[in-house]
Amino acid sequence: MNSQMEHLYQLIGAEVLRLAGNNSGKILLIGEIDEGVISADLFCQENKNKARYKYTTTELQDLAYQLWKNWEKWTGKKSWSIMCFQVNKDKISMDLIYSDQIDPEEDELQRREKIIEKVFGKTKVDYSRPE
Repeated sequence: MNSQMEHLYQLIGAEVLRLAGNNSGKILLIGEIDEGVISADLFCQENKNKARYKYTTTELQDLAYQLWKNWEKWTGKKSWSIMCFQVNKDKISMDLIYSDQIDPEEDELQRREKIIEKVFGKTKVDYSRPE
């Protein structure tokens, strides 16, 4: 990982943690990105059966977009379509999903639900107070 990529990775992590606040459970940022378009959703585990949706900031969306935009230049690999940035206690990880791994029959909501279940297990997501 080059220094520019590492710096963006750290900035994304810092912003995710800031937005999550005092959350002590798992945290998941799902960024679905294409040229000029980004959807970024943040989910914080409140307990083993519940996660809360939180709004992201323009800053976080911009950081994720910068990482996507420069990925091919920095890695020599094609850019991904979906970023799953996870924080679990003191461990941070990022999984990438490429366009050829996406089921064309699924919409964004269906993909998001699958990712949430993979990270949090069978859990209810509360969208009522996204703050």
